[in-house]
Amino acid sequence: MNEYIIKELAIPDAHIEVKPSNEFRFNKESGEVLRLDERGFHYKGQTIDDAGEAYRLFMNWMKNTQEQE
Repeated sequence: MNEYIIKELAIPDAHIEVKPSNEFRFNKESGEVLRLDERGFHYKGQTIDDAGEAYRLFMNWMKNTQEQE
């Protein structure tokens, strides 16, 4: 379903259209930290081409996130 009707708005026939994307985003309060998309792995705005480095950064971010909870 790509369309959701907002009944709370006082505007007749108001709706939000949601377009699916092929990406995963991981955010903190400060904004996007990690993104996985068709172009690759992105960490804090930089594309990481090395798979080992991308894995290390992802696991480090996951570990730090769990420790903060």
